[in-house]
Amino acid sequence: MSCTSTLHDKEGLPSSLIETTARGGKGLAVFIQDQTTDPLDLFFLQKKVTGLTLGADTVTNERELTLSTGHGLTTANSAGHIIDLTHTADGHFYRGEILSVTGNVVEVAPPLSDVYTIATTSVFTGNSNMAQDSATGLPINGSITPVMFSLEPQASQSGDITAITLATTSQNSSDLTTFGGAPALTDGMTLRIKRGDGTYKNIFTYRNNFDIAIQGNDLQVFEPKSGNTTKGLSARVVFAGQENHGVAIRLDGALGEALELVIYELMNDTANGNISVKFLAEGSELQG
Repeated sequence: MSCTSTLHDKEGLPSSLIETTARGGKGLAVFIQDQTTDPLDLFFLQKKVTGLTLGADTVTNERELTLSTGHGLTTANSAGHIIDLTHTADGHFYRGEILSVTGNVVEVAPPLSDVYTIATTSVFTGNSNMAQDSATGLPINGSITPVMFSLEPQASQSGDITAITLATTSQNSSDLTTFGGAPALTDGMTLRIKRGDGTYKNIFTYRNNFDIAIQGNDLQVFEPKSGNTTKGLSARVVFAGQENHGVAIRLDGALGEALELVIYELMNDTANGNISVKFLAEGSELQG
């Protein structure tokens, strides 16, 4: 037994929104695929240098930008880090990898996507590798003071995170007892939501690949080919969709919200550790 209702064009809907089936039934035309919202693909970042300013307006499609003097960035301490440029008014942003620093000129990839002006742009850099610093190679050590990697929208930014992908590389093979290719963590890393009122929602703590597999899906291990010696692992945790967690994680910078990964121990102490550990968040911007 079913209950149906009839949709009439006289109800004020444009005829272009009403579809008629071969049996004469009428329904509302709906686009399943979003066609207008900008996607998000963002690495969790450990902030390195904040409060930077541009020394000149950027040029669209160029691969160099100029910072004001006194920035402190060099190729040795910053190449491999991510640089973020954000329009403070509308929240539109650019993120790219720093390739080199010569004086005040920073070479980046990919090309700059927009014009960012001196007066209306905020700038910071961050490290995306949770095993060792992408620029200096120093191990990430949260054993004394916890180390924070985060997605932290500015006041003019908001979005929905629908999935997170984890990828690791190591000289060692991975199984469910290891973390990537490294020995299992003791205290682990905690994924949590920071609320605007100063409270937190803990989602999960990862200590080994079993923890990752049981919460996520699509866990895969990779063996080297053609003389390469680097092994790898990838996995995905999907939040959106009724067959998953059933809800996206909404982050609103105006409310002070953030998504964080907190590391409580030494992540890469010897060659037994991982070469890289990165978390990529996927989702979409909210439309104003």
